[in-house]
Amino acid sequence: MKYNMERLFLNPLKDYSEKNLLWIDMVGFLVGITISYFGKIVFDGIIQIYMGATSLTAIILGNLSNMGILTLGMFMLTKVLYKKTRFVDILNNVLIARIPMLFAGLLVV
Repeated sequence: MKYNMERLFLNPLKDYSEKNLLWIDMVGFLVGITISYFGKIVFDGIIQIYMGATSLTAIILGNLSNMGILTLGMFMLTKVLYKKTRFVDILNNVLIARIPMLFAGLLVV
């Protein structure tokens, strides 16, 4: 039991393939857009959250731009440092890193 809990906290996503993680991340991303729309929460930038009414298109474009800019920036940096980096790996990491923002958005609602 101790080994399972230790592995869960140290490397929780090790046993999942990138295809499964991408599905989980996309569902989380869509849930984040839904929370943002119905809760009138704006995820401005990478870590800033505030209350404010906006349109659905502004919410979708804002979330896509936040995710896209961070993903492309990190991908270019990691391509310089390590040539074998795949885009899907960086995308999964960025989307997983946005999951705590979902919980923060739920707390605000």
